Amino acid sequence: MVATGCHPALQNPDVVWRILQQLSLSLLDDRCSYDGTRKMHIGLFACARVCRMFLEPALDFLWWKLRDTIPALRLLPSIRVDVDTGKQARFSTSPSVKCYMTGMPSDQEWIHFQEYARRVRVIDKCCAYFGLPAILSQLSDRNDGRPLFPLLQQTSWYYSLTEDNSSIATLVPPTLRHLSIDLKPGYNEYYIYGMAERASHACKIILQAVPDLRVLRLYTSCNGLMLPVRLCRNLQKFDASHFKLTLDPKFWHDLSQLKLLSEVKGGFRVPHNIPNHGFVALQSLSLDYVEAKYANRLLKVVPPQQLRDITFTLVQPTPDQLLETMTLISSRSSMSLQTFDAVIHSDSDRPVDISVMSIIEPLLSIRGLQKMSLRMSGRDTAFMLSDKDVVRLAISWPELRELNLDLLCIMTEPTLQSLTTLASYCAHLQTLHLPIFRISVDDIPMEATLPHSLQQLSFDRPIEVSGENAFVARFIDTLFPHLCVQKMLRMSRGRLCDWQKILFLLQRYQIERNGGDHAAAVPEDEVQLSAAFA
Repeated sequence: MVATGCHPALQNPDVVWRILQQLSLSLLDDRCSYDGTRKMHIGLFACARVCRMFLEPALDFLWWKLRDTIPALRLLPSIRVDVDTGKQARFSTSPSVKCYMTGMPSDQEWIHFQEYARRVRVIDKCCAYFGLPAILSQLSDRNDGRPLFPLLQQTSWYYSLTEDNSSIATLVPPTLRHLSIDLKPGYNEYYIYGMAERASHACKIILQAVPDLRVLRLYTSCNGLMLPVRLCRNLQKFDASHFKLTLDPKFWHDLSQLKLLSEVKGGFRVPHNIPNHGFVALQSLSLDYVEAKYANRLLKVVPPQQLRDITFTLVQPTPDQLLETMTLISSRSSMSLQTFDAVIHSDSDRPVDISVMSIIEPLLSIRGLQKMSLRMSGRDTAFMLSDKDVVRLAISWPELRELNLDLLCIMTEPTLQSLTTLASYCAHLQTLHLPIFRISVDDIPMEATLPHSLQQLSFDRPIEVSGENAFVARFIDTLFPHLCVQKMLRMSRGRLCDWQKILFLLQRYQIERNGGDHAAAVPEDEVQLSAAFA
């Protein structure tokens, strides 16, 4: 099994697998560039030539994730793929791709194709390239109607409403667990008669083929879409990435009856008649750019003390609607909520001052809150927050890990005294962002405070630093000696000049405290991997 002269460590399958994981880590990373992935491929090929034991695992890694279906189809000599890199597809940065089929694959060619197709688990996008739908239909007949990639687990389906594609199920096998459906209309498709009917038919075919689907993402601007989610009894996450989407009324009834659904995300127009006894497993609710009345309707039907994560982007809520939203969250999730993330865009016909505490007052009863993020903006609106308000927040939320208060047009703001307050009451705090626009030495408390384990600190715009930067930096370094200054510098690059000067001082203090050592610790898995070849 092992090539002659191979190191004894390569005879251990566990070591071989660890090396493959190290080499191909970026294959599963969506941010990896094409050049980086190509280098990983070369490394895997080299390992496969050195040791036969690498061959099967290396092929599994190489074919685990494909950008689209083209690399697999090129295995068949009877399929020709022409890529014109100089001509871009309409409304796309991708090159123009055309597929042609010159004949049916032979038995030997088909066996060769299946040998690689069975290794594919992820296809980034399934696009309806020119000629591809007809080819898939013929290949489906050649495969007796079975899926081309029998073990596929994740894909994104880009469906064109003008394509008569009868082979949708060819690329959605029963093993699929993560599916994204893009039904955005293309050029001249906005006014197609029966657009919702065509899209509904496509969704029905797809969902019928994947009864064990776990994650469904929907990208569409097609209002009135009929989405039969009842066919996916094991669905755990639903994400509709479009604002003000109106789905068929039956959708909400079907969605609420899914016993395993734990996460709902999207920008919906929520109807009045949602069943009261549903969403029995829902733990995470995220609504993007919705009106407060729609958010309140959903909050009322979710069983109490069940939601752990709530994320809202509310558009122009009235004070009464906003108070109702916060009261509903407090009364129905006071014992379960751990994460609250809200973006509120208010609008007023006249200048108005709003106290932040008047908005979040009901949330102070949620003692187990671990993440609080509140971003507020509004025309002719000024927000007020003081050190006394921060004291109330710190006392009410002792379990906080992250606090982010981002307020535009603030009228009164907290001072550096709030840092000491949060360090005293919130022992687990790791990330802190406060709307402090002015840093003054006079605001630094004189009493000593124990060091805190905070990792990341940021302010809105400290445009004015009154006093010596070194004095402010020494105070922050004493209070928060474990700050990740390198990360904070990257986040503030190109702006906030005074704050950057303080960050450079913090960096110098940390280097001096560590004896001038810049070396980073070697990860434990790399140490273990090196020990195998010692």
